[in-house]
Amino acid sequence: MASCIPSGVISFNNVLDSPPGIIKPSTFASCSGFLIGVHVAPTSSNDFPCNEKLPCSASTPKCGITNPVQQIILLLVIIILSVLLVVLGVQVFFILRDLRSTITKANKVLDDAGQITQSVSQPVSSLASILMGLKTGLIASKVWGGKKDRKEK
Repeated sequence: MASCIPSGVISFNNVLDSPPGIIKPSTFASCSGFLIGVHVAPTSSNDFPCNEKLPCSASTPKCGITNPVQQIILLLVIIILSVLLVVLGVQVFFILRDLRSTITKANKVLDDAGQITQSVSQPVSSLASILMGLKTGLIASKVWGGKKDRKEK
């Protein structure tokens, strides 16, 4: 195994430009050694055995699922959840439709109750008017009857 570092040179792990919060040391695509510190630069292509391959490429950290079985399982879970959400949406639509018809029926019942109350209150108010007239007539007859008795005496 050839090394990219000559003896006596200090090596450093370089850090990728990664998404915020993720720091990963560089990896090498075709070089088995470490990256050389910034202050040391090779003078010719013959100084290092893998100089043709330098700079070693840094890879972006791999995120996600690379196993095909896991991808298929994830796809199936996504499909099942999507189907369940569609079914849930349809059920919510039916529930809201039934709620609308229930509220419409409740409004009709309340309107009918208002009409019944009005139809009962009209005769009651008429009866109250008749009774009030009778009471007024009785009071008037007492007042006039009392005047007649005074005149006779």
